[in-house]
Amino acid sequence: MDKNGVRGDQPGFDKDHVATYGTGQLASRDFIGESTWSSFAMTTGWRMADKQSWPTTFTYDDPVFAKTLSWVRSLADRGFAPKIGTFTTGGQATISDTDLLGSGKVAMETAGSWTAGTFAKLPLKVGIAPTVQGPSGKRAVLSNSNGNNAWAGTKNPDLTWKWVSYLGSPECQSAAGASGTFFPSIPASMDAAATTMKGQGVDLSVFTSMLKDGTLVPAVVYGNGAALQDAERPLFEAYFAHQRDDDVFAEMASKSRAVLGKQ
Repeated sequence: MDKNGVRGDQPGFDKDHVATYGTGQLASRDFIGESTWSSFAMTTGWRMADKQSWPTTFTYDDPVFAKTLSWVRSLADRGFAPKIGTFTTGGQATISDTDLLGSGKVAMETAGSWTAGTFAKLPLKVGIAPTVQGPSGKRAVLSNSNGNNAWAGTKNPDLTWKWVSYLGSPECQSAAGASGTFFPSIPASMDAAATTMKGQGVDLSVFTSMLKDGTLVPAVVYGNGAALQDAERPLFEAYFAHQRDDDVFAEMASKSRAVLGKQ
């Protein structure tokens, strides 16, 4: 809705003076679009890499991906979503996703399960909706997992192993999941977390159903993540800022091959 109260689907909508955006920023700087464009792209059948584990390339040069990101970019062009930099200073976010929704600056936010409890604490009615359906009528959501690791150089290997082992236990998983900021890997603990959060007025059924109906797409396992971010981020920023067009996708794929070849 613009500052004159005209909705985005009505004649006379002023895209340059928006009061409330339909959705938060989807023009992500990161190269996997974890909580922005990934659910849109993957629901078309596109997948991020040529292999699930240790890929040789990220498939940014797929025409389906280019078409999807062109649509995502058009949302900001039409005033339906904020452009990169709208709520940032010096490249850093100055207003969080939660505060943007709470202040009425945006009507919807695409966010990870870990923020569900935070959004629910806003002083307004907030609901959780599933992600979009693709051409086939199905949804696809990136599943990002945390791995528990032990440093090879630790001076306390026995204690480290004891701690890492505890992290994967039902006792720890249930305790960590009680806050709703963490989804346990153990089904019984996940059900317990969902029950706890429901008692606090937070319905996690959208997320828990995705765990069971095949909606989740596991994150790709790859190396040199920091180098990939450094190589791809400027290209994504240039694309969403209209400094580059579709020619950028071939360069994105080429840079991914160069970096992944060193993993």
